[in-house]
Amino acid sequence: MRRAAVHALSSRHEGMGLVIAEAMASGTPTVATDCGPGVRDLITSEETGLLVPTGDVSALATALDRLISDAALRQRLAEAARSTISHHDVDAVVDDWLPLLRHAVPRVVDSPKE
Repeated sequence: MRRAAVHALSSRHEGMGLVIAEAMASGTPTVATDCGPGVRDLITSEETGLLVPTGDVSALATALDRLISDAALRQRLAEAARSTISHHDVDAVVDDWLPLLRHAVPRVVDSPKE
């Protein structure tokens, strides 16, 4: 993924969009169909990637051509994507969840590892 110039997701339906998260973490800019809330949670069009309407092949081709042809756009989207996805890093997620887990199940979360 790190060696790719662009990433394209042409799905009609997508859950979380793990492959988008992988592309973002690798610094590979994405063009994706707006095919589900998970995609929109990861990509803000024109900021962290490019979104096109699901099923619109012409829009997908145009967005891909635009991204392939514009090195500055690729760089800007890649940097913003990498910064955005860092909020989903394991350490960040654990930091967010640990206080809740400690409150909900303190004996389990705080017990020493054996």
